[in-house]
Amino acid sequence: MSPVAERFGDLVACEGNVPAIRPEGRALARMVATVFDRHAPQGVRCSQAS
Repeated sequence: MSPVAERFGDLVACEGNVPAIRPEGRALARMVATVFDRHAPQGVRCSQAS
């Protein structure tokens, strides 16, 4: 199971090397993107919305 599937279950689909955020998971788009961010240090969380 991929790290994305472990964290987000059915909200994200991965077909090959292409991730897709399903409509019901769009509110989590920033969190999903952090899984693929090679430049973010380990354990970094998203900033809070202002």
